[in-house]
Amino acid sequence: MKLNHIQTNSAFIQASEIEIPEIYFRRLFTGQEDLDYVFGGNGILPGTVFTMAAAAGTGKTTMLLQMEELMADNGMKVGYISGEESIHQLAFTCKRINVNKVHIANMTNIEEIVKVIRAEKFKFVVIDSYQSLTTTEEMNTREKEQYIAGLLVTLAKETETIIGLILHMTKAGQYKGGTIVPHAVDMNILMKLNDEDPTIRDITVTKNRFGFAGQSSFVMNSTGFDFIKVESSASLETLGKRDKAPSKKDTVLAFITEKGKVTQTELIQLVGSIQYVNNITKELLIMGKIQKDGKGGAAEYAVASK
Repeated sequence: MKLNHIQTNSAFIQASEIEIPEIYFRRLFTGQEDLDYVFGGNGILPGTVFTMAAAAGTGKTTMLLQMEELMADNGMKVGYISGEESIHQLAFTCKRINVNKVHIANMTNIEEIVKVIRAEKFKFVVIDSYQSLTTTEEMNTREKEQYIAGLLVTLAKETETIIGLILHMTKAGQYKGGTIVPHAVDMNILMKLNDEDPTIRDITVTKNRFGFAGQSSFVMNSTGFDFIKVESSASLETLGKRDKAPSKKDTVLAFITEKGKVTQTELIQLVGSIQYVNNITKELLIMGKIQKDGKGGAAEYAVASK
């Protein structure tokens, strides 16, 4: 069953008697625990449409390109459609932040964009930005916003494509344009410079229909984001000081150390996602903490010999 944006049902039914469509239990992950936490912790539901809004130069493009690269590493086809930068500018940015697998294009016409997304069968597409989108239809500004929002939401639900839509902000911190798009989508994300440290970006989900509204802060430098959560003043104020639970990486390493040798299947059962396992074991191998024997599902991991 496809994900429905709104399904009208005027008859009251007891919640426990309603069968939840299986798509609600299918989630896609970046494999970076703290980044996935921002999107609700349990992964992103296929067919989700979200906005990311921030002031110019904050790092919207960088973050979303890196996020797409992580998902491409896990076998997903991803695309970045820009109406504001040439493919050469985007390719230059990708090279700087070590993004290699993202398909990029320059397009602004919404009707053409919808056709391309359907034809290419992307799992995740970013459109940069809403303000650059055009249409062949004759309509006023409000009608155009309703039309574009309706096309994108319908497309995402029908094709199970995650669509990220970049929005611009005014200097006063308001959305440029109306609020139809933020109300129509499933998630809204705000990014801003940290008040105390200009290398930190505070990222807040203000709405999430399919999970909780997470908040995290990440360091950004010339090579992109480090998706390891830092405790900024904003995150401490929102979440309160608390003991940080062991990361999935620490949990995996402790499990391998305790067992001596474990299979990929055992690790998937431990952390709940093959994407997490692939990213965590890759990092631990690079760090020299573990060693690997075999390939794919038959792979076994052990603590590296000293």
